[in-house]
Amino acid sequence: LAKTELQGAPLEVATTMGLNGDMAMTLSDQKLSLSVLKDFVPMVKLAGDVTLNALVKAGPKGLKELKLNAFSKNFMLPAQRIVILDLIPLNIKNLSLKAEVANGKNLKVKELIVGDLESPIRAQFKGKGALNLRNFQASTIDLNGELALSEDFSSRYAFLLTALSSFNRKDDFYQIRLKGPIGRPNMTSP
Repeated sequence: LAKTELQGAPLEVATTMGLNGDMAMTLSDQKLSLSVLKDFVPMVKLAGDVTLNALVKAGPKGLKELKLNAFSKNFMLPAQRIVILDLIPLNIKNLSLKAEVANGKNLKVKELIVGDLESPIRAQFKGKGALNLRNFQASTIDLNGELALSEDFSSRYAFLLTALSSFNRKDDFYQIRLKGPIGRPNMTSP
């Protein structure tokens, strides 16, 4: 068991070395503040804690495989400006991400769930992408899913409903495809 840190937050990692130079690292129930992800997601401020479970396999040439299960029960978006939108603090609560990376770059998002029935924003996405470890912002995604906004959020940010009106709707959920660079994907109808 090795002790390390990510952005100053302590982590315990179980490591195993293979005879061929490969290494496997396992994180089990490691709790981190979501604020440590600011370098990976610089365009949005995050708050709350996330629990990580992960298996990382790497060789002399870098990442080979990653299996990630991350979840939070206290996920928040603090007050902030995103592009032209001045957000009030949003208590999203639930966040769940289950993803895998194969061959060092092929990303498969099995599940990305945001919010619950009482959250101002609810979303669920899955799909694929390509991970760029040298420049994370150049990584790409192609996710299909759905997004719902609470009545309070919709009335506070009514202009968003106009923007979302071009998307197909199933019950209270707008059907959306996110495709392109991870930092600025395009939103289209699936």
